[in-house]
Amino acid sequence: MVKQYHSVACARDAYVSSSHPENYGRTVKDMVQWLEFSLLHGIDHFFVYTFKGTEDAVKEVLMPYLKAGLATRIHVDVPQYPRDKSLDMCGRHFDWVIRDCLCRAKSHATWVIPSFDFDEYFHLNNGNMFPDGKIPQDYLRTGWDAIARFHNKSPEEIHSISFKRYHFARSATGTLEIASPWREAHLQERLGQPDTVEALPKYVYNVHLANDAWWHWLKDFDPKTKRSLVIPMSPDIMATVVSSVPTEHISLNESIGYVHHYRIPHGDPQAKTYDDHLVSDADKLTEAIEQRFGQKLPALLKRFSEASPQPAQYLVVC
Repeated sequence: MVKQYHSVACARDAYVSSSHPENYGRTVKDMVQWLEFSLLHGIDHFFVYTFKGTEDAVKEVLMPYLKAGLATRIHVDVPQYPRDKSLDMCGRHFDWVIRDCLCRAKSHATWVIPSFDFDEYFHLNNGNMFPDGKIPQDYLRTGWDAIARFHNKSPEEIHSISFKRYHFARSATGTLEIASPWREAHLQERLGQPDTVEALPKYVYNVHLANDAWWHWLKDFDPKTKRSLVIPMSPDIMATVVSSVPTEHISLNESIGYVHHYRIPHGDPQAKTYDDHLVSDADKLTEAIEQRFGQKLPALLKRFSEASPQPAQYLVVC
């Protein structure tokens, strides 16, 4: 039974790229790191999606989280369509996940991370929004309300918060991705566009205000919300005034927070800016993963990196 949560995340299943099928095991290896990192920093629950052909390979990763009540698995048995390059089936799968997850979260959460890839980690960089000036470990739960108030808004007035991304080099074999401190100096750029065009953002949304979602922003949301204000009428009488206020979006400046996107190769010469903000989490994350799976991290990552999907004719190929 799904309970009530403050922050949840939608987790798209590991998928097979038609151009790089050899990367499937890497995606499975990334999945366990991302799930455990998200729990470590405050995500209360995951809605995890599997598709026909990939569910067996990720079963071992998911089972500890399912048994602990930390995740809900939704399996999508997609009909096999003819291989038609004009059909963006991968895009359709993403749309199904995004919209289904919104509906499932409606009565069970407040904030939803809808579309992070398993190599994307959000880092909060500014503790000034918290009472003691320090970033709490559970910032993926507490940070969204704090960001709203930092911008002089109540959380109920914010329909979404977006953040930019930096490309980080992947870590050395057998180590956690967050152990890599090297990134590009500039914000991530959009594929196929001039170098000055930034990549589309990732975001979190307030499910109470969201009506339709896409990979990079809300497609529809409530434009207004109710705000209650308690006004003292006399020493013994208080009046509550309810007013209608517009909802807003916050685009987070990278000085406050951004996404670490571990996508470019280890040792890439473009990754020459040192950024160790997440490196300090490596020991805690290693301990959490080893405790969850009962195996030392290098051997575990090696085993997951060798995961194989079912035969290609049964796969959701993106």
